[in-house]
Amino acid sequence: MKIGFFGTPGIASYVLEKLCCRFEVVFLVSPQDKRCGRDLKLQNCAAKDTAICHNVPVLQPGSLKDPEFAETLKSFGADIFVVVAYGKLIPASVFNIPPCGTINLHPSLLPKYRGAAPVQWALINGEPVTGVTVQMINEELDAGDIVLSREIAVDENMTAEGLYDLVLPMGAELVIESVEMLCAGRTGTVRKQDHSQATYCGKIDTDM
Repeated sequence: MKIGFFGTPGIASYVLEKLCCRFEVVFLVSPQDKRCGRDLKLQNCAAKDTAICHNVPVLQPGSLKDPEFAETLKSFGADIFVVVAYGKLIPASVFNIPPCGTINLHPSLLPKYRGAAPVQWALINGEPVTGVTVQMINEELDAGDIVLSREIAVDENMTAEGLYDLVLPMGAELVIESVEMLCAGRTGTVRKQDHSQATYCGKIDTDM
């Protein structure tokens, strides 16, 4: 089973590590390196470092809509694409490439908390329960069909760091289950989101 992976920060690195231990990951797509620190040196994202450790080819395109880039992705022959905190919308010309589709891990119980920082906003709003969802990618933000989801109870004293400690292993497990299920043709749990119940959350900025 061949997997193409799209991701950037630590949560993506964690899931990528788990996938590399179970499947053949044929490429990573990550954003272009950014200059950081006082010396403005180019710095890899966490997912890129993990990919290099596992000898996974790293692709850093300027645009996902470039037809040549789509042809490059096709050449890897991936069965399924997995997206975890990539940071950009995936166009249909890309997410329609693999025969088993493209899935995304989102750390909320969709359709609640679509968008950025769902972990933080669940805590800010005092949610007693949150969770993780694996969804099929479509052209709308976090609005794809739900493959699998799982709840997490939220303690009133829990911090974002503490909640991520629960989200990471559960999310990786759900991604692995989803990959195995979809690539085996088992789609019985896949269901539409109730878009009337959707809520959205923005990024946490410095002022916040």
